[in-house]
Amino acid sequence: MLTELAASHETSVPFDRSESFFTAVGLATQNVWIQCREISHFVGEVSLSVVRLVRSPRKFRWRDCVEEMQSCGAMALPIVSLISFLVGVTLAYTGAIVLRQYGGDIYIADLIGLSMVREMGAVMTAVVVAGRTGAAFA
Repeated sequence: MLTELAASHETSVPFDRSESFFTAVGLATQNVWIQCREISHFVGEVSLSVVRLVRSPRKFRWRDCVEEMQSCGAMALPIVSLISFLVGVTLAYTGAIVLRQYGGDIYIADLIGLSMVREMGAVMTAVVVAGRTGAAFA
């Protein structure tokens, strides 16, 4: 099935610098059109799958789905924790250098706590889980 999908996939049209402006605009438009068509094809396939799931939920393998969610999410906790810790240490070291110049050494813990909770936590978790999950499926 994957080989059929790869064979049917259209590659984008290559861009040549020696071509005219209008040719470049046309090729860029053609590339955008191909990508829009592929995205709409993907959305259509997902919609059909959701309709099939709603129509016959007994055919869906719920146990396998829960196992995959656990392996992709909960099992990624150690690596997410390690990466978050290392980013926090790096941020603390960098922040300490700047805050020391202004006598704000005491605020390093506040800097790390607020930045990790407000901004970095969600971004780091999403990036690490996505990378780990992609590597696990590859």
